[in-house]
Amino acid sequence: MKEWLENTMVLLEVESAANFCQYLQELELDRKYENVKVIPVQQNDWGNECMLIDPSGVLWHFAEFK
Repeated sequence: MKEWLENTMVLLEVESAANFCQYLQELELDRKYENVKVIPVQQNDWGNECMLIDPSGVLWHFAEFK
């Protein structure tokens, strides 16, 4: 199960990756839970995204498409 979770990615489309990243940072999830990491906004040719690694190891992509 652990291997499956650590190899799972979920993509959610958001209106603004920058705003959503700020929201995630304000929640201070990395202080409340072990192994949580918020990855700042990255600019890609298709749009922008920020990411979150949740306590179980799942990688969440929050994407804003052009």
